[in-house]
Amino acid sequence: MTTPNELTPRQRTISFVAILLAVLLASINQTIVSTAGPAIQKALNIENSLYSWITTAYLLASTTLVPIYGKLSDILGRKIILIFGTLVFVAGSMVCGLASGVSMLIMGRAVQGLGGAALIGLMYAVIADLYPPEQRSRYTALIGAVFSLASVLGSIVGGYVTDHFGWHNVFFISVPLGVLALAAMLFMPALRQQRERAPLDLPGAALLVVFSVTLLLALSLGKTSVAPGESGYLWGSWPILTLLGVAAASLSSFIAVELRAADPIIDVRLFRNQTFAVANVATFFLGIVFFAATVFLPLYMVNVIGLSATSAGLTTFPLTIGLVFGSVVAGQVFARVGKLKPIIIVGGLLLMLGFILMGYTLRVNSTQLELTWKMIIVGLGLGPVLPMLTLAIQGAVSPRDIGAATGTNNFLRSLGSTIGVAFLGTLFASTLKSEIQDTVTAARQGLPTEMRAQFDLNGTSGTKTASSNQSFDAPSIKRQAVQKLDETRARYVAALRDHDPRAVRALLDDPKTPGALRDVLRKGGFEGAIRAGFAEQRTLLTRAVLNRDPAAIREVTSNPQLPQDLKDVVRGGVATQVKASIAQQRDLLTRALLWNDPAAVRELLASPQTPAELRAVLSGGGVDAQVQRGLDEQRTLLRRAVLNADPAAIQKVLGNPQTPAAFRAALQGGGIQGHIRAEFAQQRALLTAALRDGDPAATRKILGNPQTPAELRALFERGGVRARVQAAFDEQRALLTAALRDSDPVATRKILGNPQTPAELRALFERGGLDAKVRAGLAQQRDLLTRALRDNDAQAVQALLKAPSTPAALRQTLTAGGVRAAVQRGQAAQKAAVAAAVTAGDVRPLTQNPQLPQALRDALAALPAEALATPDARAATVQALSAQLDAAEPAAETAAVQAALTSAQAQLDAALPGALKAARQAALTQVLAGLRVKEQQALASAPQQALAQVLAGLNAKEAALLRSAPQQAFTQAVAQLDAQAPALLASAPQQALHAALVKLDAAEQQALRTAPRAALAKILSGLDAKERETLATQPKTALNQLLSRLDDAKVKVLPVIDRIGAGVKQAFTDAVSLLYRVGLGVTVLALLISLFLPEARPRAVTREQVTEDGLRSIEV
Repeated sequence: MTTPNELTPRQRTISFVAILLAVLLASINQTIVSTAGPAIQKALNIENSLYSWITTAYLLASTTLVPIYGKLSDILGRKIILIFGTLVFVAGSMVCGLASGVSMLIMGRAVQGLGGAALIGLMYAVIADLYPPEQRSRYTALIGAVFSLASVLGSIVGGYVTDHFGWHNVFFISVPLGVLALAAMLFMPALRQQRERAPLDLPGAALLVVFSVTLLLALSLGKTSVAPGESGYLWGSWPILTLLGVAAASLSSFIAVELRAADPIIDVRLFRNQTFAVANVATFFLGIVFFAATVFLPLYMVNVIGLSATSAGLTTFPLTIGLVFGSVVAGQVFARVGKLKPIIIVGGLLLMLGFILMGYTLRVNSTQLELTWKMIIVGLGLGPVLPMLTLAIQGAVSPRDIGAATGTNNFLRSLGSTIGVAFLGTLFASTLKSEIQDTVTAARQGLPTEMRAQFDLNGTSGTKTASSNQSFDAPSIKRQAVQKLDETRARYVAALRDHDPRAVRALLDDPKTPGALRDVLRKGGFEGAIRAGFAEQRTLLTRAVLNRDPAAIREVTSNPQLPQDLKDVVRGGVATQVKASIAQQRDLLTRALLWNDPAAVRELLASPQTPAELRAVLSGGGVDAQVQRGLDEQRTLLRRAVLNADPAAIQKVLGNPQTPAAFRAALQGGGIQGHIRAEFAQQRALLTAALRDGDPAATRKILGNPQTPAELRALFERGGVRARVQAAFDEQRALLTAALRDSDPVATRKILGNPQTPAELRALFERGGLDAKVRAGLAQQRDLLTRALRDNDAQAVQALLKAPSTPAALRQTLTAGGVRAAVQRGQAAQKAAVAAAVTAGDVRPLTQNPQLPQALRDALAALPAEALATPDARAATVQALSAQLDAAEPAAETAAVQAALTSAQAQLDAALPGALKAARQAALTQVLAGLRVKEQQALASAPQQALAQVLAGLNAKEAALLRSAPQQAFTQAVAQLDAQAPALLASAPQQALHAALVKLDAAEQQALRTAPRAALAKILSGLDAKERETLATQPKTALNQLLSRLDDAKVKVLPVIDRIGAGVKQAFTDAVSLLYRVGLGVTVLALLISLFLPEARPRAVTREQVTEDGLRSIEV
């Protein structure tokens, strides 16, 4: 690890200059944006709900990442982290300076915070690396002085640059400072820490970031009401509740992780100390109001008092004076009295006084001087409280925990500031929006109704006047409004009087142009609108006079502006004469066609205007004779079409519109026989699908047809043909199972009594059945066992070895030579064991061996000692015992053979029931398999047989119907024709009269259209003269009226803008006042919490007494 003693003076100087430039770079950007905020908000059109995120994004990133950078610098070295932080900070500044929207700006501020966290978090750690403990306080004081000076100058410089060079350059200031800092950092030593440290608390850091981001998003986006198109959500909506839930869960998880972390970001165990807990909670709440006292004040200074950004920046300078002075005085007082709580209470009361003055005395006409001494009071309150709380924490923990405790205190204060800016920003935005909306709504009541739609929260006559996210400069807006109205006036004159195409296009493209004026412009101005109006009148008169349109007639006759003679022409006139002549002709037709009046007939035949077809009817005997001739022709035609299938006759019948639809359908598509064949083909397909394919839909159709015969219905009911076949085979299966598996005598008798039972199946039950066969097989096995075991028959032995049912033990015995060979091997083994024991002179183990015969053991036990005394005696004893074993060998062989034979036969007897059962099951399986094959064959052939039988019947029925259907159809058609004849004879005269009257009506309409044309031409001539007169006077009059209304609107708009301007300033004042009132409430809460601090004189703590690790964790 790098120690201060290893560094040269040049390295220390370069490193200290680099860290001073880094501190200057980071600290000046904490306050430089506050005074530029109003200009940024106006330029980027930022909503007030997002305005606080310009500060919140920076604070959030810098606050949450400080501990992580500290740990990374211990691992990687200070130099690389400082260079990385500076590069990131400069990159974020470039993004902010180039921002063209609020999203890009907030992202750039967050990137700045990512870099600033490294610069702020490592400044005291670098001092600890550069200098020994006795020199650190001097350089620490210099850093503190630079930090404080930069914080003060930041707001002033930000205002000055904004006023003179634009808000973008506020961020570009950081670029040269960052380059200088980077140049110095390149020559720094690495300051790498190589001693072992606890692992980096990445889970805790991640949870802390999640908690901070979700909570701040919820506080920023939560609203009591959300207008269409506005960002944010209601407090009770699922996005806000989800964010709050995630924040609560991540906070709980963070506490749990920190309790187990080896080197936690926040040592939660320190909160068991009452002083530590109370002081940190109070510090957190004071952090909420710390930035709130300055972030939103420039908006009030710029938008209400009208100060420049530079002057607004000077307003925060008194706060710094009061804060420094209060801190110094508090330190002196503490040095004398040695008590912290009274100093904290006095500071808190001063802070409350400052917030009371700012929250309840702030007015629209407040002055900068008035705000200056009020901000000094706020600073005098903040100055003593924060340092004293820090001293209380340092005095309440052990020396080794001072660094962690102080770092936690500063972290919570920064976190409180971040949350405070986000929450108070949301409160500020909602209050401002509500009051401005109420102000604009009330002010619009003074405008003409037609102008209210143009004068809303988004502007008047196209000019922004009441935006809740901009300053409201009433004089400037009035000038813009007057200019806009003057431009509109000139545009009206150019478009309506001079017919300038550009002016017309501009008015049509303007969404605020009234709809009526837009219609006039589309028609070509007032002249075009007048011409269009007269053209409509011409069309209306033409419809009324020539077309006799009832709606047009009503409109003309009800128009009070039209002359009476015109209305009379429209109501009747020439058309009356035409209608009288037509009425006379109607009377003649009625008498001739309905009553057969000879005089009327002669008059119609003599008239040259009588149509030829009517003349033919009258001269041929009248309508009745014509109907009779038509009926006779139809009968002949039907006979040819139905009985003879004459194509020409069929076409005539189909072409007759009076042919009934049902008869027409029968003749089409191949005639009656074709329909019959098609119907029967459909039935065949349905039966085939149902019987052969088993189609359930076809089956349902057949069963659902009430005309289906009972014998055909029986084929499908209760499962159909397949079900019957399956039921028969299921019955056979049950019978066979009962007979073979259960030995049911009744089932056996049924099988044997059935003459259709196959011989091979009958053999299973005749002559004892399967049981006799199985018993015979077992008897054969007993004979084999007897021959193999008792007689050593080689053929029997081979037969048993080949049989798979031979037990393994018996198979092993037979393979080894049989039972007798096994006995002989046992006798030989006994002899060897006896010889070995006797030779060894110790036969006691053999006497205790239960596997030896009892007689042998008794003989061994009865041996005298002299029988084992000498080798000769032992040899004689062995020979005697061997002879005894040889004598007993035949009896042993006989007994062993008999035992093996008895055991094997017993096994055979025990296997008899299982063999019987297995034989029955095997026979049943074989029989059922054959039955299943037969069932499949039957299932495959039965539906086809049933289908062939059904189709044969269907074919016979079709043939009979093909022979009889045409005659029946012809007879039915002629009967219908005969039945219709009286009605036709009765209705034909009426129909003929109706047809004649229809033609007469057409002639009447034609006459009515031609007769009024002369009158219409005269009317239109007068209308043309009136049009020329109107075009000479009306356009000028209409334009003057329009310009007069525009001038009246100009007079009424200006006072409304003044009222809105005053209302907007009051809204800003009320919103800022509300923030200070909330700050007052939070301060009261922090002061009440501070009352729970134990009264104890803290021990003196100097920076040299803080351990090196603790010093690195402290941040400003």
